[in-house]
Amino acid sequence: DSDPGSEPSSGLSVECTLIAEEHEISCQAFGYQEAPQLTWTSTASWAYNVGEQWQFVIHDELIGPVAKIFLEECSGSDCQLVETSVDTSMIDSSNAALTTTADSDPGSEPSSGLSVECTLNVQEHEISCQAFGYQEDSQLTWTSTASWATIRGNQWQFVIEDELIAPVAQVFLEECQGSSCETAETSIDTSALVPEGEVAELTVDCSFDEPNRQLSCSASVVGKWTTSLQRLADSFDMGNTYGYMLEWGEIVEEISVQFQPTECDESDCDSVSTTLDVALQPRGDCPDDFKGWFTTFPLEDLELVEEVGPPARFFPQGVRKGHGYFRVPWGQNTLDVRLPVDATLYHGLNYMEQGLAGGGFELQHRLEFHTNCEGLRIRLDHIAEPIPEIAALFTREPRIQDSVATMQAGGDYDLPLFEMKAGDLVGTVIGLPLDVLTETGERGNAWVDLGVYDDFHRIPTAQDPQFRNAVCYYDFFSSEIATYLRSKTLINTPIEEDVCP
Repeated sequence: DSDPGSEPSSGLSVECTLIAEEHEISCQAFGYQEAPQLTWTSTASWAYNVGEQWQFVIHDELIGPVAKIFLEECSGSDCQLVETSVDTSMIDSSNAALTTTADSDPGSEPSSGLSVECTLNVQEHEISCQAFGYQEDSQLTWTSTASWATIRGNQWQFVIEDELIAPVAQVFLEECQGSSCETAETSIDTSALVPEGEVAELTVDCSFDEPNRQLSCSASVVGKWTTSLQRLADSFDMGNTYGYMLEWGEIVEEISVQFQPTECDESDCDSVSTTLDVALQPRGDCPDDFKGWFTTFPLEDLELVEEVGPPARFFPQGVRKGHGYFRVPWGQNTLDVRLPVDATLYHGLNYMEQGLAGGGFELQHRLEFHTNCEGLRIRLDHIAEPIPEIAALFTREPRIQDSVATMQAGGDYDLPLFEMKAGDLVGTVIGLPLDVLTETGERGNAWVDLGVYDDFHRIPTAQDPQFRNAVCYYDFFSSEIATYLRSKTLINTPIEEDVCP
């Protein structure tokens, strides 16, 4: 009896038996609490299991004289671990049977490239799978819609979980060599395991855990998950469960989820859609008041700034600029640019821009930073020469911006994370040094863009979506600097009201 009160001894304990002929170990937990989380692992299996009992096939490459089994019981954050040993010396690893008749040598695959073959043992509710066409030194990882386990190796035999029985079971095999991975999958007809006459009711349940930022969904059958969180328009996930954890700075107010069963008539297919309202709380080191939060002005000499552009500006042809700018005298392009607050560079664009005189294109860099206060972002643009450490992060060919359309098309991409401190040097040359002012012949169009954005709307935020939650950056500096910037502000195009009072 697996009732917690029927343990053979007081306290958490484990009893395991070896089924030598089947190369299986069967284990039972005793003495656990009424509502614990029980997690099994073993030196004889790549898999793990959750629950009060575990029966698993010993993996050929893990056969040894002794198999150790570990059971961890957790109630909240309070955990304890027990273990037991099973004598497996009577199992000769040289006679370990494969779960399929195919040769497991990578060269003897049934078809070229990575592939999977699986068979169903209806009587035992087991699926046996074999990998083919993999590389000798690759890492192979198995998952399935019919099992909670994840294992490694070139074969997998597992018992289908009762709660995951469905008309079709999907098995996935991921092969990785370093950071390069590919996935093969196959489907097994498991309709024979579904009780006769039983029609599974389609149910979908989703929840969102804040502050852990974890979306968790489950369905009563296998199908396709599509959500508003997936970054690619045509991307989806398969299975009867779906999970997604929001990254730092990934701010949403709602999440939409759509689920469509795998086994359905496309012309008459039930699907379930749901929307979750999300109330995220900012993480990180955030001040009560952002006034004076920036400890460093980006340019080395404030008094060089002769013109300031406000944020949230409207331009012809539908152009929106959430950022502002600091203009210095022509020819003052060689100027240190420093970070105003601790932040991490995560995104950017290298591009070629043409000057006012219509001459050659010059290389520019746009840099996007996450601050240590989640949701508060900074943009620095028109950095002609960033420091070498930053320049090395841009590995793509520069984009040529020769029209309004190409400028609006974006093209910014994620960069390797680069942490920096307030006052750290970002670049040494700004603007377009080769540009010429036609009226005077002066060379060196010198300015730098600054944008500040608050995705949590903690301070007055631009409402037009194209402004990307731009805010007024003046008061992020000291009151003296803010006053100076306001005195130099030039408004020569419409701006969104109430952003910069």
